Amino acid sequence: APALDAAAPARDAAAPALDAAAPARDAAAPALDAAAPARDAAAPALDAAAPARDAAAPALDAAGISKTFGAVRVLHDVGLTLARGEIRALVGRNGCGKSTLIKVLAGVHAPDAGGRLALAGRPVALPVRAADLRAHGLAFVHQDLALEEEAPVIDNLLVGRWATAGGGRIPWRRERRRATEALARFGVEVDVRRPLRELSQLERALVAIVRALLELPDDGGVLVLDEPSAFLPAEDVERLFAAVRTAAAGGTAVVYVSHRLEEVLALADSVTVLRDGRHVVTRPLAGAPAPDAPAPGTPAPDAPARDASAHALTKDALVELILGQRLEAFYPSLAAPAAAGAPVLRAEGLRGRVVRDLSLTVGAGEIVGVTGLAGSGFDELPYLLFGSGGARGGIVTIAGAHAQNRGAAGANRGATGANRGATGANRGADVRIEATALDPSRAVAAGVALLPADRGRQSGVPELSVAANVSLPALGRFARVGRIDRRAERHAVRELIARVGVVPPDERLQLGQLSGGNQQKALLAKWLQLDPRVLLLHEPAQGVDVAAKHELMARIEQAAERGAGVLIASAEGEDLAHLCHRVLVLHGGRLVAELRGDEVSEERIAELSFGHIYEKEAAHV
Repeated sequence: APALDAAAPARDAAAPALDAAAPARDAAAPALDAAAPARDAAAPALDAAAPARDAAAPALDAAGISKTFGAVRVLHDVGLTLARGEIRALVGRNGCGKSTLIKVLAGVHAPDAGGRLALAGRPVALPVRAADLRAHGLAFVHQDLALEEEAPVIDNLLVGRWATAGGGRIPWRRERRRATEALARFGVEVDVRRPLRELSQLERALVAIVRALLELPDDGGVLVLDEPSAFLPAEDVERLFAAVRTAAAGGTAVVYVSHRLEEVLALADSVTVLRDGRHVVTRPLAGAPAPDAPAPGTPAPDAPARDASAHALTKDALVELILGQRLEAFYPSLAAPAAAGAPVLRAEGLRGRVVRDLSLTVGAGEIVGVTGLAGSGFDELPYLLFGSGGARGGIVTIAGAHAQNRGAAGANRGATGANRGATGANRGADVRIEATALDPSRAVAAGVALLPADRGRQSGVPELSVAANVSLPALGRFARVGRIDRRAERHAVRELIARVGVVPPDERLQLGQLSGGNQQKALLAKWLQLDPRVLLLHEPAQGVDVAAKHELMARIEQAAERGAGVLIASAEGEDLAHLCHRVLVLHGGRLVAELRGDEVSEERIAELSFGHIYEKEAAHV
């Protein structure tokens, strides 16, 4: 009653205007009544046209998407529009806003006010509710795949989507057939009762993709793939592409997030580039239709077949758009390598799960690449040399190491952080040790550092601070009467990460809050602070953008210039060709080729890796 009484003056003031409008309203009534039959007659036609109207609408139409964290705006009015069946690459440097945009679409982040989103012509309220993604026709596959390795394939595929028969029971035979047929459509022929851990990395990725597609309507929807090939060997990527193309051919629009520009150029119809949280350009790629893709917020027809296009982007032009500056080549010219010094690492007769009787040397100041196909053993080698790969035989020698021979069980395991960080002047005698007796603590004490490929599980702890991650191998430096001087630790880490270009240079942040490239720079700095005698790296540029890749390569080269022997195990022939003095090619666990100097090229590495030419098998390098 009080509220009604308070509203009475406004109601009384409006009464004359309402009375004045009454004659016009009454005069229009006959025309509205006369139009009613035509309106009613048109209703069935409008209803019949609705599916065609929805089909002609963009599969995804996002516009004006912004996001602010605290005082920092990380997305600025970004838009993304895809046609049905279109494969759109989303690229940019780490920290450009790709992940934030994807998380807005996934309902993880609520965007700032003012944005809009429509799927298949139907408006979707922002923020998106994660529980409604399936109803909206949105599905996501993230880099970690989010699968349960110990569960059967069928459980990973159909959990939450089981069909039920009478009494609520699951018709297992029919469900196994459904799962088998769904996987077979994408080239995966497996017994769906097997544990997921028994599948290859490619098969696991395809299981995750098929699971996501089962969430979508049969005739479309939007599938977002976030770095799906990050852990795949090169020879498996084309099978992944085939699965993505199959999904697109069925009408599904695909957003493909990747740092691997070769993949983008080979797979996508078009590309959207983000830089500093802003939309830079959306364009077709080589072999994709011209002219430019529709601007965000405008309708788009179904994606046409790919053909030659004079309007398409080239790789160099795409790199320039990503970085915002002109590059003369994809990789900057690094300093010419100096001649390798005396060997700092020697392996003799090394044996592991795959590696067989492998012998090699790495000289001081030398960068040696090791490569091959999946199963060749190249990716096992760094872990064998670090004592974490389950070596089955062989001898490892580290020359001029930080400490004396560690071959005796437990000898000198208590080396202090100061000893481990000793400079070249304090390096001691050679360490010669049975590979089966080598372990990571002995390797680190001898001056060996390893940067694994898996940042989140092997290289760092995402939930801990940057300071805790970076200081871990050097905690002895901050020991003060039985405790850690945290202030000194934070100060040292802050200076270190600023020096290697970590953005933001805030040691208090959780490691997982940094972009992939900045995580990798911080984790590389963790080992470089020890001035290692031997630096082992496994896929150091995996999942990082082109600018971060250059910065990482520059740091690796600087380590070599200071006298470290560097060994890089990678399937990325382009990276090895631009950085390495020598490249070793493995096949079946054995060394089959060695490239030196001018022989080192991406083409030659690929040729040897894929087994087209094996000149002679090498037993020793």
